[in-house]
Amino acid sequence: MIDSIETLFLYLGITLFVLGFISLFVKKMWRLGIITLIVSDFPFAISVAYVKKAILYMPFYTLSESVSRFIGIALGLLIFFLLLVLYRKTLMKLAYREKDIKNEEIEKTKDDTKEA
Repeated sequence: MIDSIETLFLYLGITLFVLGFISLFVKKMWRLGIITLIVSDFPFAISVAYVKKAILYMPFYTLSESVSRFIGIALGLLIFFLLLVLYRKTLMKLAYREKDIKNEEIEKTKDDTKEA
């Protein structure tokens, strides 16, 4: 049981780490990559240091390691997809809104210097 839970969280962390690392090199998704890399640390920590505490919250989890691998990868993909949707809906809009505000300030200063 300990091995299957450890495998689950290990593969969950590996999946999130790989997807986050790939996202670092995709244009306009590097922020998502950093967030995903930070999120991937939590399953790694659970699989290394807190396996016995995780068993308390998952008492009926009795699957083989191969099924745990599959579930870990599937959960990693699901979490990355949810982070991607959240990133697209909120964080990207905030980032572009800040750029628009900066552009407006630059245009104001240009107009002020032209008038003077």
